[in-house]
Amino acid sequence: MIPINLKRKGRNLCLLYAITLFLLAPISNLLAQEPTTISGTVLDIKNEPLTGANVSVKGKTTGTTTDIDGKFKLQVLPGETIVFSFIGFLPQEIAAGNINNRTIILESISNNLTEIVVVGYGTQRKVNLTGSVSSINMSELAESRPITNISSGLAGLSSGLYVNQATGRPNANGASLLIRGQGTLNNSAPLVIIDGMEGNINDLNPQDVESVSVLKDASSSAIYGSRAANGVLLITTKQGTEGKTAINYNGYVSFAQPSNTLQSVSNYADYMEYFNEAAYNVDPAAAPMYSELKIAQWRVNPDQPYLYPNTNWSEELFSTGVSNNHNLSFNTGSKTLKSFGSFAYLNNPGIVENSGYERYSARVNISADLKPWITLGMNVNGLKSDADMGSNYIGGLFSTISHPGMVYRHPDGRYGAAENPEENQQPQSPLYTINQNQGNINDNRISSRFFGIIKPAKGLSLEGSFNYRYNGTLEEETPLFADRWSFQSNSVTQLASGRTFVRNRSRSNTHYLGDLVARYEKKVLNKLQVGVLAGTSQEKDNIKWFEAKRYDLLADNFTVINGATGESESTGTATDWVMHSYFGRLNLSWDDKY
Repeated sequence: MIPINLKRKGRNLCLLYAITLFLLAPISNLLAQEPTTISGTVLDIKNEPLTGANVSVKGKTTGTTTDIDGKFKLQVLPGETIVFSFIGFLPQEIAAGNINNRTIILESISNNLTEIVVVGYGTQRKVNLTGSVSSINMSELAESRPITNISSGLAGLSSGLYVNQATGRPNANGASLLIRGQGTLNNSAPLVIIDGMEGNINDLNPQDVESVSVLKDASSSAIYGSRAANGVLLITTKQGTEGKTAINYNGYVSFAQPSNTLQSVSNYADYMEYFNEAAYNVDPAAAPMYSELKIAQWRVNPDQPYLYPNTNWSEELFSTGVSNNHNLSFNTGSKTLKSFGSFAYLNNPGIVENSGYERYSARVNISADLKPWITLGMNVNGLKSDADMGSNYIGGLFSTISHPGMVYRHPDGRYGAAENPEENQQPQSPLYTINQNQGNINDNRISSRFFGIIKPAKGLSLEGSFNYRYNGTLEEETPLFADRWSFQSNSVTQLASGRTFVRNRSRSNTHYLGDLVARYEKKVLNKLQVGVLAGTSQEKDNIKWFEAKRYDLLADNFTVINGATGESESTGTATDWVMHSYFGRLNLSWDDKY
């Protein structure tokens, strides 16, 4: 008979041998795999060698590069995968066993290299660009997400383009733009060119824009002169295309609420105690500002918000803004006539009272080939908007926020004042402040471009255009005075006082631009591509503004100067500038490589 402990030892030894063989099996397989040397040649689709192409083992750091003839050698293990890559070409993966003495053909990223990019006074293939230019497809972007303004919609879409959303005012929510940082001590904003004419990026309907090109360096923006010292944004609007007539509608409803608001003390009893404690820390001998009686009154009456208010300023001041945007466009065209048109409506009431914004915009782009060698066209767009006067005073609104012991506004419409007689009586209700200035800000803008293109000879084209832009703004403002109440005593603590007035301000900007551009392109020796551009332009700009103010209104709803009878004051000015420019460019490309 075999002892039980000997049987157990035998079983353990067998188990140990089995585990050892299992662990050593992969190692023996690896030792049996000897590295082999593979070689080959990497070429492009024109059978020209690619010098410096990367040849690497997938998942490892092992690799090499091709020599001047595109040849390579690399030691690999059986079963490994080799990755071939080169800038501007599609990468390719091939099993190591299928490579030796083989020619690998890499295909160029044709979609990227043959992409047409809008540059100053023309277009170029991306492969031939020598400056730093990035192109943004705004047409696809506007369809994928709701955008009410282009400048803020550019955030994160181009390297080197800094987008800062400084304000949320519905009528001025455009972002400030910088290309490659702060370029000058004063205004560092880039030059904005819309269909060949300088313009305001925030005047455009985002659904009308086809593409945006960002010219970042001196070589790409030099053709626009010193005005392009901070870079250039070239905006191209949509044009009609050949095909069936298409009608598109795009609309959305959005809800806006403030985020990351400052959380201040909204319990007035706590506020008074904290204030007394702070005063004691400064001077222990000083008398407290708030008495224990008043603190106790607010402690025992938390369910009487209009007699003993504990106001949360953000809840009272902000509301949910429900804005809606609608865009209707058409696209139609034949071989000789193409047109695009759109009509858009935006209504944004804002999240603060008296800051609403309403905008209508329309556009028509038409081009006609009268002959194979002559083309005429026009781009016309207009904008009409109306904003509440409170929009101009939002910036100083938050400085009026003070203690929580005030009813901002009673449900019956009366504005409140400080309920505690020990409190400073000067602070006003922010709701009263934002509604104190009534009126409208009306904008009317039109921009037009009429152009013609003649092609008198092969490779030669002459383009002339006349551009007209008008921006007009009219502001009508009157004050609103209202009593401020203490609801504990049901009495007026601050009377509606002030001298009524009416203020009208008119500002207009008229801009004219005429230009003539000649382009010539020719291919020499079937290798050398030559492109010559020369042009001249003449611009004139006129700015006028006039403001008049008159006191003692006959009625609160009058908005014209003659609606008041008191003394008046007025001011105004006008400025003009004219610029004549000459510009040119020479492009040379050898076989799309140099």
